[in-house]
Amino acid sequence: MPGIVNPATAAGHTATYELRIRGGTTHYWAFRDGRFSIVDELRRPDVVMSADPVACLLVFYGRRSQWPEIFRGRILAWGRRPWLALSFVKRFHQP
Repeated sequence: MPGIVNPATAAGHTATYELRIRGGTTHYWAFRDGRFSIVDELRRPDVVMSADPVACLLVFYGRRSQWPEIFRGRILAWGRRPWLALSFVKRFHQP
């Protein structure tokens, strides 16, 4: 993942993310002043995202807009700073 972070859009960004793939695993990611890292666990993430695996893959790869998936409930976000979920994918290069 660090190899696909877009330095231009991640620059100066500091936030922690918990991504829960429905029926699968949970991932913990952190940005500290634009530097990306994968962490073992977060006590209090800024954003918790829950996503259907197919919707997550299509949105992360830029094959589908996040908005229809959000409106259908396939991608949800909550936490202290849930609005950060809307720009999460922009912090990575699109294949």
